[in-house]
Amino acid sequence: MKKKRAAKIVATAGLTWSVVMSMVLIFLPVYSGTTINSSGEQVTAMRATLIQVNGWWVLFLLAIPVLLTLAAALPIIRNPNLWGVRRAVVWIGATILLIFVVLAGFSIGFFYLPAALAVIAAAILAEIKTLL
Repeated sequence: MKKKRAAKIVATAGLTWSVVMSMVLIFLPVYSGTTINSSGEQVTAMRATLIQVNGWWVLFLLAIPVLLTLAAALPIIRNPNLWGVRRAVVWIGATILLIFVVLAGFSIGFFYLPAALAVIAAAILAEIKTLL
């Protein structure tokens, strides 16, 4: 029974990480730059968020890992006894999230690697049968 509780905690942690990372990427400046004039003096320093540089469409991109984590974690959080369709939803969601992390790795993907690993660990913990 302790493994099932651990699965819930790890799935919740993964979901929390995913939401927090999206909020961080929305509100904190991730771009910076400076302008230097011909005499070599720094004229201006610039800091900007993802939305300021790329536009509002990045909210859609930041929602993808949150929704994938939610799809994989919610069945475990609600009831860690996985069977049938619930098992498939968890594993498919976790796999697609991991693929997203790899494909978007050079931009935002690796921010979500802990969430993907947490959901996979929670799925494994939910699958383990109590031996004693």
